[in-house]
Amino acid sequence: MSQKSTNETLTPTTPEIREATALVRIFKTSSTFGEVFRRLYTHKFESLDIPADLKQRIVSPLIRRFQPWPDWVLRIFTEILFVDFPMIPRKTIFAHLRFAHAFVFELKFDGSMKIEALKFPGFDLRVFGALIGHCIALGESGLAMARELALAGKLSPEKLAEFTKDFSTDKVFGPLGDYMKARADSDLLPLFEGMVDAKRKTFDRHGCSKETTATRIYRAIFDDWTEVEELSGPTQLCKFLDSTLSAESKDPDRKLERVKKICARMGIIFRPKASRDKVTPSAVPSVE
Repeated sequence: MSQKSTNETLTPTTPEIREATALVRIFKTSSTFGEVFRRLYTHKFESLDIPADLKQRIVSPLIRRFQPWPDWVLRIFTEILFVDFPMIPRKTIFAHLRFAHAFVFELKFDGSMKIEALKFPGFDLRVFGALIGHCIALGESGLAMARELALAGKLSPEKLAEFTKDFSTDKVFGPLGDYMKARADSDLLPLFEGMVDAKRKTFDRHGCSKETTATRIYRAIFDDWTEVEELSGPTQLCKFLDSTLSAESKDPDRKLERVKKICARMGIIFRPKASRDKVTPSAVPSVE
């Protein structure tokens, strides 16, 4: 390699070096994992050649997801997960979501938050077994769907082989065998009971998901929760969810009553942009 090409590779003005320098600066000057993710995401949009106001409208809702989530979003996420993991108590799912949330958004890199404050919720052997059983059932269902698509010519043999490998039970039973060896003196009966029970009860008696109309409403809210929190209240939310609610009822009064009950049950708190600007302007997501 010539001296000239070597210098060009090492020069700090190359795009690669500038990008690496920017990423290092983001990591060094951020205080939490959430801030790292938010600033990395924002950094990707800085080079977009679009009007600033359009960029703001596109990026702000996305950036909001990298800031602390309201508790009601975690409650709704719990309801969605409970459909696929029905033998794991809701309070257990919620506790682990809260732990993950605290780890990402509250744990400070500078040590100002003691790691002891992040107490892992833990779970007993039966719940651990239930988690394994549900994962096996969901994996088998996904593999069966992939085989159906392959038979219909909608999935290539290569993709089917890839799915077969990804959904292989070996990925579960391999680590499980190591776990059992490490706890050879323990009573593992609750684990196996939980695993068998959960595998049997993951789906309904027809082999279908236990999803309900409420689940579809929860999913619609969760998918766009950054927009939902900016609504003025249940009435606006009812209009926002109209297509989902109409699958169950066309009566506007019944739909509004349904939404009000969900808001009360989940503790949804609305924070319209106007009120946030008046009280806490800094809370509005911005592109840095």
